[in-house]
Parts: sequence; structure tokens; C-alpha cells
Amino acid sequence: MRPLDAPSEPIAWLAREPWLATRALAAGPLRTEAMLLALRETAAPDFPARQALAAGQTEEELAAGHAELAAALARQLDALASDPVSARRRAWCETQAGRPELAAQDLRDRRAAASDESQAAHYGLTLARVALATGDELGARAAAGAALVLGSPDAAVLLGRLALARGEPDAARVVARAWVEGRAERDFPGALWALSLLPPGFPPPSPGSPVR
Repeated sequence: MRPLDAPSEPIAWLAREPWLATRALAAGPLRTEAMLLALRETAAPDFPARQALAAGQTEEELAAGHAELAAALARQLDALASDPVSARRRAWCETQAGRPELAAQDLRDRRAAASDESQAAHYGLTLARVALATGDELGARAAAGAALVLGSPDAAVLLGRLALARGEPDAARVVARAWVEGRAERDFPGALWALSLLPPGFPPPSPGSPVR
């Protein structure tokens, strides 16, 4: 079925109408308005389905170039169930809407208050991606490096890609080991990150070194 265009007149919504409209309207302001209203009905038996559809429509609005609409949906979803996934969605939407500083500060606050190291690493990796989106490679490397020290193999992948983009294959190989051996003890990926910062031509670790 072809999605419906928004009517020319404002709508006085009745109960449950917004939720029904979210599945009939085309992407845009009216559908977003309807979804935000539908997400207020937290006691609805189909509320998990509403959250899932809202997440998908957030991506649709972003792909359609409606960054502000996507950000509004992402903020509401994050307020309902804040976790690393919703934080990443919200940060990316805020960044695309032209508010990367707001996104970065929110991620730093979450990282500082994280209940465990895996959550902190997740927020740090998202922070790195926000920095990259604004052209701040140094900030991205710092945030990803901190996530790597916390044991994030995805941070190793990102750092390796950045190293390759800079034409530094030796550094890329070093940080890639943290991904390959991602289940090693915490100090191991941290040591690899430190090695990646050494200048070109620095003597490699000896065979007996813990970093091999």
C-alpha cells in the first residue's frame, strides 16, 4: 500500500489514532508527530512494537534527510529506555542535525557514569564516531584508544582503519592484534594501543615481550 501524504489541515487526534497513522503515513513531520504521540501511551499492550517501529522510522527519517525529525524520535526512544544502543542512535541523529557538541557531551557524561567497562567502552566508541563525523580525527583516536584500553575489539578495528587511511600499515597491524586477541587480559590491548603510537622504525618488541 502506498503511504498516505499528510493532509492540508491540522489533525485533532483521537485515542489510538496516532499509532494507526504511523503505519499509513509517509515519512515526514506528521508521521513523526503521530509516532511521538503513540510513544506516550506506555501502558499500551503493543508498546514494544511501537518502540521497534519508531526505531525503524528514525532511520527512515534520517535517510530522507529529516535529521531534526529523526533526532526528536531518537530522544524520545532514549528517554523511554536508555542504553548504549539508544545512546548511539541519539548521538548520531543529533550529530546529523548539527549538534555534535551536544552529542559528544552526552556521551562523555554517560561514559563517566557507566555501570561497567563494556558500557563505558561502547559510549567511548560512539564518541569516536561522532568526532570522526566532524573531522576531528585526533579526538576520534583518543576516544577509540580509551575504548580499546577498556577491551573493545571494535575500537581496534576503527583504529586500524584510521591507521591505514593515514598510510601507516604497521600501526594498523599492531592495533588489529587487539581485535584478533580480543579476549586477552585487559592490559594486552592497552599495550598494543601504546605501541601503535610509537614513531616509525621504533624497535619491535623482543620475542620475550608480553606484547608479541
